[in-house]
Amino acid sequence: MNEDCRARALIDAAALRHNLALARRLAPDSKIMAVVKSDAYGHGMALVTRSIADRVDAFAVATLTEGIECRLANPSVPITVLSGLCRAADLHRCRQHRLQPVLHSLEQVEWAEQYDGAPLSPWLKIDTGMNRLGVAPDEVADAIARLRRNRRIEGIRLMSHLANADDLDDCYTATQSRRFRECTEQYEMERSLANSAALMKWPQTHFQWVRPGIMLYGGSPVRGCRAPELGLRPVMQLESRLLSVKTIAAGQPVGYGGTFVAPAPMRIGVVEFGYGDGYPRAISPAAQVLLGDIRVPIIGRVSMGLFMVDLSACGDAAAGSKVVLWGRGLGVDEVAEWAGSIGYELLSRVGASILRQSTEDGDGEI
Repeated sequence: MNEDCRARALIDAAALRHNLALARRLAPDSKIMAVVKSDAYGHGMALVTRSIADRVDAFAVATLTEGIECRLANPSVPITVLSGLCRAADLHRCRQHRLQPVLHSLEQVEWAEQYDGAPLSPWLKIDTGMNRLGVAPDEVADAIARLRRNRRIEGIRLMSHLANADDLDDCYTATQSRRFRECTEQYEMERSLANSAALMKWPQTHFQWVRPGIMLYGGSPVRGCRAPELGLRPVMQLESRLLSVKTIAAGQPVGYGGTFVAPAPMRIGVVEFGYGDGYPRAISPAAQVLLGDIRVPIIGRVSMGLFMVDLSACGDAAAGSKVVLWGRGLGVDEVAEWAGSIGYELLSRVGASILRQSTEDGDGEI
């Protein structure tokens, strides 16, 4: 690691493409809309999209601002804006940047009815039971009829979102899939329902488009399954270094509040990373990091820019030694379990100040 770089996130482009290829194999008859919202789940939108732009059929972002950023990095790939329209004028901004908006309310349908710009191709979102965004199933026919009356609106497509697809024992995914099919099957329009979990485990939800998100980045979308069990590879390896190494006496407290007390004389290391950088503060005593191939426990509280580790098993560790917070050998899903969270949250919260670097061969050295 460059000595001027306190931390970095290595983005393994080969792993990203491996995960995308798995999505292709699982849904061979569907087009792929790769979800790159929240800065590609914290991986860096430009890095991610440029690595797979020639292998996907579209990208999906959350907001109009993200869509414009994605367009700047990708001149020709279709881009869908999932939820970011705030006013009627945003439809003109979508057309200006060649973005495909998702309409998720009757108010937005009204905006589209009155749209008078160059031809625009929107998606209509249907709420099949998540009760978040979307028109109700019994409003679909009216919404489509209204959109069709405006000749500047063309190529309408239909989507919904699944609430419980991560739970393979929950029947609600089948219920939502049935509702979606029933209120859309009479239209000769392309449809999209499957997120990562549904793409992997609910083939009846695939339709013409699938929308992989977390699986592209090597996080598990399925409850009770670790990513390697699903054939996924981690894309981000989050690294920092030991800022300091010292020996403390038995009975000495460590960190804020003295929540850890040394049971015997021990070597500890100070890792240059903290909750201000995106590592969870609410981490359990079971939490670990990697030094080389050795897992070492975190001790005491995580502070804003630092936390401490027990170096008893790493006699050769010294200031400057590389520390892996998650990546190969220590999955982000495991770290998320220690934090009572999910991999999605941890990945997307890695601070913008943390350097992202792409590596094609996945060896972690640049």
